[in-house]
Amino acid sequence: MPFIVGETIGPYRILEQLGRGGMATVFKVYHAALDRYVAIKALHPAFMSDPNFLARFQREARVVAKLEHTNIVPIYDFSEYEGRPYLVMKYIEGETLKARLNRGPIDRDELVHVAEAVGSGLAYAHEQGILHRDVKPSNVLLAQDGRVYLADFGLARIAEAGESTLSSDMMLGTPQYISPEQAMGVRELDAGTDIYSFGVMLYELVVGQVPFSADTPFSIIHDHIYSPLPLPHKVNPNVSDAMERVLLKALAKDRADRYADAVLLVEAFKKAFLEEPSPALVEVDIASAENIATPTTPVAPAVEEIHTVLTPEEEKAESSIAEPDDVEPDDDIPAAAEQKPRRRWRWWQIALVVIIVFLCCIVSAQILSRIQEGNIGRPSSIIDESGDDGLPEGFLEDAKQEATDHPDDPYALLNLAAVYWDGGQKAEAEAALEKALELADGDVDIFLQVADMMSEREMWLPAAKTYLELAHTVPNELPEDFTDRFYQAVFMAAEDPEAEKGIPIPAIAEVDEIIEKVVKARFQLYRGNSDEAQATINDVLAEIKPGMPEALLVQAEIFFWRDDIQKARRTLSELEGRTEIPDWMREYIIFLIDEINAGDGRNLDIVALPPDGIRTRLDALDALLAAGKVEEAEAEVNRILELGGDDPGLYSESAEILVGYGDWLHAVPLYVRSASLYRGGPPEELIERIQMAVYFGAGEPNAMEVLSDPAFELPPERIDLAQARHLLYHGDMGSAKSMIGQLLDKPPDLPEERLLEAEMYIQLEDFDAAEGILMDLQADENIPLWIQNEAGNTLAEIRQ
Repeated sequence: MPFIVGETIGPYRILEQLGRGGMATVFKVYHAALDRYVAIKALHPAFMSDPNFLARFQREARVVAKLEHTNIVPIYDFSEYEGRPYLVMKYIEGETLKARLNRGPIDRDELVHVAEAVGSGLAYAHEQGILHRDVKPSNVLLAQDGRVYLADFGLARIAEAGESTLSSDMMLGTPQYISPEQAMGVRELDAGTDIYSFGVMLYELVVGQVPFSADTPFSIIHDHIYSPLPLPHKVNPNVSDAMERVLLKALAKDRADRYADAVLLVEAFKKAFLEEPSPALVEVDIASAENIATPTTPVAPAVEEIHTVLTPEEEKAESSIAEPDDVEPDDDIPAAAEQKPRRRWRWWQIALVVIIVFLCCIVSAQILSRIQEGNIGRPSSIIDESGDDGLPEGFLEDAKQEATDHPDDPYALLNLAAVYWDGGQKAEAEAALEKALELADGDVDIFLQVADMMSEREMWLPAAKTYLELAHTVPNELPEDFTDRFYQAVFMAAEDPEAEKGIPIPAIAEVDEIIEKVVKARFQLYRGNSDEAQATINDVLAEIKPGMPEALLVQAEIFFWRDDIQKARRTLSELEGRTEIPDWMREYIIFLIDEINAGDGRNLDIVALPPDGIRTRLDALDALLAAGKVEEAEAEVNRILELGGDDPGLYSESAEILVGYGDWLHAVPLYVRSASLYRGGPPEELIERIQMAVYFGAGEPNAMEVLSDPAFELPPERIDLAQARHLLYHGDMGSAKSMIGQLLDKPPDLPEERLLEAEMYIQLEDFDAAEGILMDLQADENIPLWIQNEAGNTLAEIRQ
C-alpha cells in the first residue's frame, strides 16, 4: 500500500503530499525527536515488485548521498517501512525554476545567481565522478531564503568506467534538454552531457525558448543530434554576439568542442551576459518547452510548485539498425584522415530520409556480420535502377565538401551517398556507402537508429529484416524495448508479398518461436488462406501462449476477413482495454476498429427484413451502428428488448455490439435484462459489465434520463455515482466537486468513486493529485480489473 497523509513512518509523521513523479511520490514529514521538517521520497507501490526499479532506487540513494554541496539537495537517509523503501531529504520551501518562469521573466541578478548556483553544483558533482543527466528548469529549486538547489540526481550515473547507477541499455533524459550523445544511446558519457543540457537551459533563459521543439519526442531528439542550432540572435535579436558565441560553444554537437567544465561555461556566460547593454529576458513558455504533445494524446503539465523534484518516467530512446552490399569506389570520395567527425545529416532535413534509410537497411545484414567477425568486406551491389534525376543547385557540391572536410565521419558519407542516389548516380552512391560502412566500424547504435527510422516510415520489410539480423548477430547488445520494436516490424511486414523471402519464417523462429507462428498466420491470412491462418493461430492461443495480444490481434483480423464483424469488434475491444499492450498495437487496433465502423461495404438491406428473428435484429443493430444511424439503432435496441425472450446471452450479445461502438449508455438496459434472467443470480462478469456501462454511460448528455429509470432497479449508490459523473461532464464543476466529496465521505467505498475523483482532478489540471489516485488504483489487486485498466490507461495519457 502507498504511504498516506497522517501515517507515521518510523520516526516521521506524514503531513502532506508535495508532488509525484514517474517512479516516486514526495511527502512533507515531521521528525518529532529532531523537531524539524524533512521530505521523504517513496517508491510507487506498482514498482515494488520490479527488482530493476528497486535496485535503481537504492543506487540513487547511495549516489546522491556522496554529494555534499550548498547547491545540491542533500539526502539524509535511506530506509524501508513495512517493505516500502524511501529516501529522506532536506525539505525546501520554495518553487522550481520552471514555475518561477511561468510567473514571468526573471531579472538580470536572479538569472546570474541561478547560473552560478547550477554551475557550481554541477562542477562539484562532476569532480565526484557523478553526472546529473537531466538538467532542466523543473529540476532547479528556488528556496524562499534565496538559495538555489539542483535537485533529482535520480538519473545520475557514475562517470568512472565500469561503474554505473543505471543499466547500460537505458537512455534517460528529457527530450528538450538531452545531449546528442545521450540521445544516441552512447554508453560512455562524461561531463559534456550535463554541459550541453545546462547550455539548453541557459539558451532558454536568454533567448526565450528552447532551441528545439517539435510534435514528437523522437523529432526533438533527432534535432539535437543532427539539426544545426537555431542561431540565438535570429530567434531573439536582443542576443549579443558574445552571448551567441557562448551558447554555440555550450551546445556544440561534438562534446569535445564544448566547455571543458561547468565553471568555464558559467564564467563565459557571466562575462557575456553582464557586458550586454540589455540582455534578452523574455517570458518563457515553459509548458510548451518541457511538455511536447504526441499526435494522439494530451499532455499533462508538469508540477509547477514542488519542494523536492521527483524522478520522472522517462521515454526510451528509439534506436535501431540497417543492412549492406557491393560498390565501386569513386575519386570524389575522400580518403580517411585524422580529424574529428562532425555529425550532420543535411539530407534528413529535405526528404532524402527515405532514400538513405533504404540504402542502410539493405546493408545491415553484412554490417552485422562484420561486427561479429571483426572485419570489413566489400558489399555486393545494393542500388536498383530507379532514382530521381536532378538536384538543387550546389547541393551535391555541398555534400562533397562536407565529406572532404570530415573524411572520418560516416554520417557525412551517408549524406553524400544519399545525394548521389537522389541525383541518379548509382556507382557513386555505392562507393560512398561502402566507405561510410567501413568508418561505422560496427557501431550497433547507428544501425538501431536507422532501423527505427524505417519503422517510423512504415518500411516494414527492410526494418523487420534489419531487426532480425541484429537479433541473430548481437543479441546481448540489444536495448530493453527491442522485443516490442522487433514484434511490430515482423508483424506488419507479414502483409508484404515478399515477406517470406525477406524475412524467412525459420529465421524468425530461431529468435522467437511464438512470434514466428503469429507472423506465419498473418502471412497465410494476407495470401487468402484464412483457414490455414486460423489453424496456426489456434496453436498459439490454445496451446502455446493463451491470451497473447499479437495472436489475438491476428484472430481479430481473421474474424474481420471472414466478415464476422461482431467477433472482430469484441476481440478488438477486449485488446484495447489492456494496459500492457504497446503503443503500436493500440494504434493498429484503433485503425481496425475505424475500418469496421466505416462499414466496410456492409449491407443495410438487412434492416428491412421482418422483425421476427432475434438474430436478424442483432445483425441489423450492428449494420445500423456501422453506418452511423444512431436513432435507428436505438429503435433496434427496443425491438431486441421486445423479441429477446428468456435467453440472457442474446441481451448480453446485443449490449456488446453497442459497447463495440462506444455506446455504453444504451447497453445498460440490455445488460440489466440479461442479468434478470439468471435464476441463481447473474455471473460476476455480467455485474461488472453493468457497473462499467453505468459509469461510462453517465458521461452522455441524456444519461440520467436513461439511468434513473426505476425499471433498471440500480442501487442508489450507483445512481448517485452516475449523477456525479454526469455533473462533471455536463453540469458545473462546483456541483460535481461537492457531490464527489459527499460520495467519498459516506459508505460504501466504491473504487469507481476514486476513479471519478481522479477525472475531476484532471479537469482541474491538478495532475499530481490525479496521478496519485490512479497509481493507487492501478496497483490495487482487490478492485475490478476494468478499473485497474482504466486507471492505467488514464495514467499513461496524462504522463504523455
